Amino acid sequence: MLDSRPREPAGVSWLLVVLWAGVIYATIPVTRALQQFVRDTWGSEIFTYGVVAVIAAATAASLVWLRRRGQPWHAYAWLAAVAAVFVVYTWQLWRNPEEALHFVQYGALSALTYRALCHRIRDVSIYPTAVFIVAMFGMLDEAIQWITPRRYWGLDDIGLNVLAAVLVQVAIARGLRPTLIAAPLAPRSIARACTVAGFAVAFLGLALLNTPARMAWYGPYLPGLGLLESSDTIMAEYGHLHTDPEIGVFRSRLTLAALAERDRSGGAAAAAILDAYRAADRYGDFLKRYTPVNAPFLHETRVRLFRRDRYRQRAVEDADDPERVKRHLTIALREHQIMERYFPVTLAASSYRLDPATIAAMARHLDADMPYESGVSRGLITRFSEAGVATMLAAVLLGLAAAGFYYRHRDRRDRRDRKV
Repeated sequence: MLDSRPREPAGVSWLLVVLWAGVIYATIPVTRALQQFVRDTWGSEIFTYGVVAVIAAATAASLVWLRRRGQPWHAYAWLAAVAAVFVVYTWQLWRNPEEALHFVQYGALSALTYRALCHRIRDVSIYPTAVFIVAMFGMLDEAIQWITPRRYWGLDDIGLNVLAAVLVQVAIARGLRPTLIAAPLAPRSIARACTVAGFAVAFLGLALLNTPARMAWYGPYLPGLGLLESSDTIMAEYGHLHTDPEIGVFRSRLTLAALAERDRSGGAAAAAILDAYRAADRYGDFLKRYTPVNAPFLHETRVRLFRRDRYRQRAVEDADDPERVKRHLTIALREHQIMERYFPVTLAASSYRLDPATIAAMARHLDADMPYESGVSRGLITRFSEAGVATMLAAVLLGLAAAGFYYRHRDRRDRRDRKV
């Protein structure tokens, strides 16, 4: 697939793409259980080491291939740079090391997609076309997770998938430097790339505009999916990013003014509901009944308290590791400080309030140099408004449609000229 097209028919190459994507999708229902088994058996670090080992093996094989072909030094440099980016991002995911598996899954899918495309495309448009196709497979992956119990739609995961696809295409184009891809860039290829990009952007747009309000509108027409039965089904929400100089950064579906008003006027009632669901085995029931759709203030309050108490418990479990204890209690204290400052009435009226001695004990382990960004409501989109996203998507789609129309027309004109 570097110097000549694959020996198998194009249909077989595409079948390999679909089969590999199918393997990825098939693991979705059991991924959490498998990850937990691996963590319990070998520790979560095995994910990081495993991904780095795969990157190292792929890079070593590529370097050997380059040496046999006598490629120039900058080909080696490109491969080394791609490998370095993969490794850096893998290490940055050390808090959730299983996320690095996206690099292996979608890096392989990117290579297979290139292989399938090179049956027909012989110019540089093959690389962005492959990336857009892999992006759609990645978005479909997240859409399947969206309707799978205890799994979630995640823009961060889509970003990892696309990053893996881009890096692999860069490694092929600039590192392996296939002689097969040497034709001049044709108008037909540009039009094809615009079409594929349009489908990818449209897919992303449907997801970014699939807010709880829209789910509430079409949910009753899709029985069986249970779209609104739990908070796990949220695909896209827009909210607010709040920065407290003394605490850190946190997200909320409500403005600070709305938080203060809800807490002042309904804090006592909210505390009574929270206390009714205090038992650990009722947390899931609470999340199903009080969702971000029907009770945003109450839902956020309970999730924030859950995060605080979970990290307090983790500090106890990791008591023999001072660094982990420090990190766990820093998170717990920051969440408690957010509660004290922005949910004071609700906290004071509930059984979740902590005595001064407990708070002081957490404060003794505070890592004041650790920038804090709360994980509660992490999926909220805060950089753009829903209207802004819709406008931007419409502009991009219009631009791609116009470019595709222009280059298709140009391709037809060029073919007529050649016939003449």
